[in-house]
Amino acid sequence: MSDANISSMLTNVENWAKGFGGTLLGDVAGALGSVGTLVVAASVFMYAVVFFLLTPTTIWGWIISWMPKPIQTPINTSGHLAWDAISGYTRGIVIVAFADAMLVFIGLTILGVPLAPALAAVVFIGAFIPVIGAPVATFFAAIVALAEKGPLTALLVIGLTVLVGSFDGDVLQPLVMGKAVSLHPLAIVAAIAAGSIAMGIVGALIAVPIAGAVYSVAKYLTGRDPEHPYPGNDPPTPEPAAA
Repeated sequence: MSDANISSMLTNVENWAKGFGGTLLGDVAGALGSVGTLVVAASVFMYAVVFFLLTPTTIWGWIISWMPKPIQTPINTSGHLAWDAISGYTRGIVIVAFADAMLVFIGLTILGVPLAPALAAVVFIGAFIPVIGAPVATFFAAIVALAEKGPLTALLVIGLTVLVGSFDGDVLQPLVMGKAVSLHPLAIVAAIAAGSIAMGIVGALIAVPIAGAVYSVAKYLTGRDPEHPYPGNDPPTPEPAAA
């Protein structure tokens, strides 16, 4: 049974149900068809992930082998640079998010703000959006502090927000992710804005690693990466002098 045959059968069942049992049965059949499609897609996804994790080098090498010889090296290097940027960002952002959440948790606990663990968890999730995520998430803690502890504690939490934002931007980001995503803060904010407009919260989460990958590949292809010189930009080898 191919995917086309299964889809055709589900469509026929849905049409038959609409004609036999009315709209209710048709909607039920349509829902079952959607669930079946989701199950098939999830199964294929998990099956593919297993092989991607077990033999990533073999799969990538097979893809590269189908490329024309002159572009195999640039595409191979570009792929590795893009993947290094994305994987390095992923590892780094988890460390940064955990550090931000711990700082907020300690500060809120000292100030006696209720729901400190839950608010720290919100900061951990928000920190996955660089530069602006953690401060915006910490602002919610200021609202809770204002409602429960009064204006003074709320002002102290706002000060904590500034402190966490400064530590995030000036220490954690350059130290942990400086090499993985070497983007200017303005470029990061612009990428987040573009991702948010295009795909909402999901776009904001994936905008920076994609921008870092594109930037790494662009540096390589334009000959601006000293660690990975582009093959076409190598200086010519001098010919030996005539005897």
